[in-house]
Order: sequence, then structure tokens, then C-alpha cells
Amino acid sequence: MIFPSVNNYIESLLSPVGRFRTLSGIIPERRSFEYPVAINYNDVVDFPVTIEGTGMCTLRCKLKGEPLNNIRNITTAKYIGDHKFPFLLDYKVLPEEILVFTANGQSDYYDIVIMERTDAETLDRVILKLSVKNDIEGLYSIISSLEELHRGLASCDFRHNNIKPSKILITGSKQAVLDDYSYACAENRNSSDLYDIQTITDFLRMIADNRLSVEQFSDFINDMSHIKKYISSQQKKTVYGGISSHNIVSEPFSGYQRNSQKHNENNKILCCGEFKEGLAIAKRNGLYGFISGSGQEIVPFIYDWVSDFEEGLAVVKIAESYGIVDKSGREVVPVIYEDICWSADNRLIYVLSNQKWRLLDRSGKNATRYVFDYVGDFHNDRTIVYKTKKYGFIDRDCKIVIPAIYDNVSPFGSNGLSKVEKNGRILHIDKNGNTV
Repeated sequence: MIFPSVNNYIESLLSPVGRFRTLSGIIPERRSFEYPVAINYNDVVDFPVTIEGTGMCTLRCKLKGEPLNNIRNITTAKYIGDHKFPFLLDYKVLPEEILVFTANGQSDYYDIVIMERTDAETLDRVILKLSVKNDIEGLYSIISSLEELHRGLASCDFRHNNIKPSKILITGSKQAVLDDYSYACAENRNSSDLYDIQTITDFLRMIADNRLSVEQFSDFINDMSHIKKYISSQQKKTVYGGISSHNIVSEPFSGYQRNSQKHNENNKILCCGEFKEGLAIAKRNGLYGFISGSGQEIVPFIYDWVSDFEEGLAVVKIAESYGIVDKSGREVVPVIYEDICWSADNRLIYVLSNQKWRLLDRSGKNATRYVFDYVGDFHNDRTIVYKTKKYGFIDRDCKIVIPAIYDNVSPFGSNGLSKVEKNGRILHIDKNGNTV
């Protein structure tokens, strides 16, 4: 199939009246010389536009290859429309929507995709700005947003398949959302999305901890393979005071690495990280545990992966299941969950089982009897929850303060208000659910 050129589509946008089957009131974003802004991606071209009744959008047109009205795009659009996760932008496929005249005078209707466009910046630009200002608090706020995005993706079947800093947007309320669904698909849990987000998060921690400067990462911030290699190569080798056993050697450890390969190394203990809270990650015969400064085994070597201790607790993994241990080696949270992570303030533990999120306190006890399809992080003492295809809010005591009755919601801003949608109506509510 032969598609129009970029200039052919521009001609339609310059005079949009009568050129669209269903859309109206389209105003393209223009450059100073009055031509519509066009972002060319080789096989597609994107036009930032404003649509009457819809707001800011990106209008995507095809230049070559498969038509936009294909099974993958339709499935992706339906999944996003049915679930309305806050980390996914609205996405619609409109078949045979735009009328385009080609250079030889012939005309035809072509498919377009309409993507929601939010007032946000790409993650790579946000990181650069915060790094130049040495805004450590801001960097850790973004880390929290990425962890929230990780939880959201872990609890659903949507996969982006092209995650890198330029494809993640940070909104004004510091929420991380995914942009550009060119390679996305629904009902595919076998992509590298979760690993890539964790890698970017670890990368950002290195910047926040002053282990990586702006100059070191600015040239390859969107090269995921380079980022992964760099993180692996820059892990610190440390001399461990107090360890005198000849069976202990030093090895760099990468916190995001998920390596369960078993091998025998004459029962030697390999130190894999710095001492944190009196204990260090170590490895023996391919399995991880923790040792004291004297080399004594404290947490047994039975895990395929472990994190450092933070405030007395560490995440551990056996096969594909996660749990949490304390500094005595006791499993505070049993190793049975599909995923596990912390709230930004480390007060709550989020655990995933059968694609449902449950909230635990630091002792491993249920913080609420409810389970959710999605749980966000706290903004202004409220966090978004998603249950039975509706949104609501819980407070820091995990009590439902605003029931899940809304089709879409935004986090509470500094003004104490959230923009919500219910049955097509846009409203603003306060932290108790009262309409303002």
C-alpha cells in the first residue's frame, strides 16, 4: 500500500475543514513560519494538535508499512480504553479518517491514531535539569514516580516494549506516564518493560548518590544497552574491614541483576556489596545471603537475588517469587509474591499476588483488608487505587476515604484538589471527596 507524504498530510492540516470524517475543530501546532509541526519517525509522522472537545493530542499518520488500523493497534487502544490506568495516555485508532490529496491529484481517506498529549516533560530532560541544579530531593521524587510506574505495569497485561527515558513523561504532579505506543501490545507479560524501568531507576539512584555526573550520562541517556553496561561496570569494589577469612573475596554486585544460575566455587563466600546497617550481601555456590563484618553467615545463602537492607529489612527472591527478611534472617513477608516494593516513605509494603495488590505494614501484617488492581503512591496524603474498573483514594492509614466510583482521576495537587471523571463529567473534588 502506498501512503501520502509528510507534505501531503500537512496540506490537509493547513485546511482541515471537510478533511476529517468524524473529527472537527482541529488546530495544528505551528512553527514561527506558520507550517504545522511535524515529527517524522521514518514510517509514521506525528502532528501535535488541539481538538475541540478533546484538548491537546498527537495525531499520527502513516508514511509506509502496515496500515494503522491493524490488530495490534486496535487491541492496544481497546485495552487502554477499557482500563484507563493513570500511567497510560488515551489512545484511539480512527480508520479512514483523514482525506489527503497526493501530488498527482488523487485523493483517499487514510487511518490515523489519536494519542492524548499531556503537559509534561520527558524523563531525560527532567533528569538533566534536576542534575544541573543538584536537586537531590527532586531526583528522589522522580525515583518514587518510577517505582509507582513499575507497580502499575506489574499489575497489568499492557507492555510498552520500547521503554527508555525519552518515552517516559513526568507530569507537573510528578507522575510518570508512558508515551508513544508504536511497539506496544496488550496481553503480553514477557517483555523487558519491568526490567528496563528498574534499570532506569537504578541509573537515577547513581546520579542522586553522586556516583554519576551529568557529563558522564548526557550522551547516552536514551541508550538502554549502554546504561545497562555502564551500571554493571561502575559497581564499587570495596575492601571490607573485619573480614579476615581467606574464603571471602570481593565481587561487584548489581542490585537490579536477576541471576539465578547455580555454580560451585569451592564453597567460597564472595562479597557482593558495601556494608549496609552492619551486613553485606554475599554469595556462595551461586546463591545470595548476608554476612557480618567478621564474615559470619547471618542470612542463609538460599536466595537467587537480594537487595541491600534499608531500615532493617531487605527484599529477597527465590525463583520468580519475592519476600522480605529482617536482619536476623526471619522472613517477615513470605517469599510467595509475584512482585514486591515499598511506598515512597517506606511505611507500607506493596505485594502482588494473582495480579492483585495488597498493602502490608512493616511487620508483614495486612494494612487493609482490601485488594486492588492498581495502587499509586501518596500525593498530599492520598493515593489512587483502582478496583473493579473504577478509581478511588485511600489515606495513609489505608482507609478508603473516597470510594472507587470514578472513571478517571488525577493525583491530589498542592491545592488539595483532584480532577476526576464520572459518566463523562469532569469534576474537582477535595481530599474528602466533596465536589468543589
